[in-house]
Amino acid sequence: MNDRLLQKVIAKSEYKKGKTFLQNLEQRNQKNKTYLLWAACLAVLISLTFGITSFFYKQDTTQTLFAKHFKPYENVIAPISRNKNTQNTQERAFYYYETKQYNNALVTFDSLITTNPNNKTIYNFYKANIFLQQNTNTEKAIKILKHNSESSNYWKDKNLWFLALAYLKNNNKDLAIKTLEKVNTNFKKKQRLKLLKTLK
Repeated sequence: MNDRLLQKVIAKSEYKKGKTFLQNLEQRNQKNKTYLLWAACLAVLISLTFGITSFFYKQDTTQTLFAKHFKPYENVIAPISRNKNTQNTQERAFYYYETKQYNNALVTFDSLITTNPNNKTIYNFYKANIFLQQNTNTEKAIKILKHNSESSNYWKDKNLWFLALAYLKNNNKDLAIKTLEKVNTNFKKKQRLKLLKTLK
């Protein structure tokens, strides 16, 4: 009887040890599952944060690059002279342009396009610069500059440069690169190559 009782006690003791071992093992697995779940959640959160941050950083980059490289093209057609009292329409348009009276300049350029269509490319070029400067109508600037660069070789390099900048302003990096690659003169060459390198 004692042997049987002893065997039962030993069996019960071994059973308890086995049960405790299995419970501990299960608790460890449960903890590992919890850690794995938290680790997976953390990895997803980090990935999303990185993805969103890089997305917005890229958008900021095109805007920053536009701001860094855009400077309205200077008036080389009818420079302001302080001694002149009388101004013809063209001089008045460029006076408004230089003094940043952009709404008056736009109206006067439109008038010049009607009365002097031979210089339409030049007047539209300056209008596009106004649209880019004012942040009012980038799409209109793109349309003008694209038309100018496709329809005339006169100031083509300048039109392409500002068209590329307009694409940057519109967050269209690919078209900005393609447009910059079309410029094959010395106009803004150093700045253009540096910008291309940054964009690629």
